Amino acid sequence: MKLSQINIDPDLQFRVNINKETVTEYAEALRNGVKFPSIILFHDGTKYYLADGIHRYFAHKEAGLEIIDADVREGTRRSAMLYAAGANNAHGLPRTHADKRKAVCKILDDFEWSEWSDREIAKACNVSNMLVSAVRKAMGMPEKESVKYIRNGQEIERTIKPRIEEIPEPTEEDHRIQELATTIETLANENEKLEARVAVVAMDATDEERNAAQELINELQAKVKSQEIEIRALKVSRDTFQNKNAELMKQINYWKKQVKQAA
Repeated sequence: MKLSQINIDPDLQFRVNINKETVTEYAEALRNGVKFPSIILFHDGTKYYLADGIHRYFAHKEAGLEIIDADVREGTRRSAMLYAAGANNAHGLPRTHADKRKAVCKILDDFEWSEWSDREIAKACNVSNMLVSAVRKAMGMPEKESVKYIRNGQEIERTIKPRIEEIPEPTEEDHRIQELATTIETLANENEKLEARVAVVAMDATDEERNAAQELINELQAKVKSQEIEIRALKVSRDTFQNKNAELMKQINYWKKQVKQAA
């Protein structure tokens, strides 16, 4: 699929922010030949809506690529939006707490989906029922007292009592801890490079041999970094296939039950 054909609709993006470091890392991996899982697109007959894979999309642009692997599905813009609400739950860049809240808020802000039960919304967004209840309360929306559903051709109404639990926003201390963790990782990488340089300087060898050793170390470190990125990409592919398999098993079990009931 050509990148130019893909419609990037802001309302379909449930990330609070695009992680530029992740985009750059993915772009570098693409230049090194790493293959990433296909992005998910929904086609309504006119437009291709991106529902999953925003970081992979921008990574391809940064890498100067015009074509991207895509899993194209038939569906409307709303189909893409509902899929996007629960995307990246078990693969890719993990969603932040803010990303999950944004997904729930968008669904609750919809005239149709807001009528769903907390359980249905939680399933669509791949979050907990408690988070949906807490966000619903924070938005000043009435709590669901009952939910209706169809079973064996009959409409059933069940009373529900959602548990409300306040989910605190990340504090300044939380952000500081995240910054420190990033700094520590950067310092660890720099320390590794310095140790390599010290080892080269301490070698009983000529300047030419030291330079050759340093170049070899740099090359090996670059290969290790590339392998680490490729391993992460393979894990993403594995998780994607596992999720698809799980969804297929659910569908198979569902239709087995339907056939049994019909019989």
